[in-house]
Amino acid sequence: MRAEYYQAIKSEEIAIKLDKELGAISNKTFLQMGYFGANKMILAKFAFWPNAKYTLFVEGKTLLEEAIKSDRKNIELIFLRYPVQLNAPSLLDYNQNMEIDRKTLISQVKSIKDEDLKTRILVFLLSEGKLTEVERKAIQ
Repeated sequence: MRAEYYQAIKSEEIAIKLDKELGAISNKTFLQMGYFGANKMILAKFAFWPNAKYTLFVEGKTLLEEAIKSDRKNIELIFLRYPVQLNAPSLLDYNQNMEIDRKTLISQVKSIKDEDLKTRILVFLLSEGKLTEVERKAIQ
């Protein structure tokens, strides 16, 4: 799921495939729900019509926020939300948690046991995470 999601960011075909796969799961875990929502927001990026873009984004945001609310300590869910909030247009008003998400990711990244997830978070934070010099040094 994680690997497909990161491919979906650049491929509409993979995003559609992942949407079907996750949509077919009837009792999703909170992590699956989070990926389902984040992937909906990726599909919004590929949609042509503004109304479709907005509808997919809001649907995805709702799913991701519900997953985070249900599993607040899941760092992977926080990591799904942070890049979306960094890159979402301001008119979508989806940036309320950027500061706390960045701080949470920075404070917890070194203790993550899943090496794949840890690497993905570190690479993102160092390349696109909009870190201060102090924050950058803290995770290097």
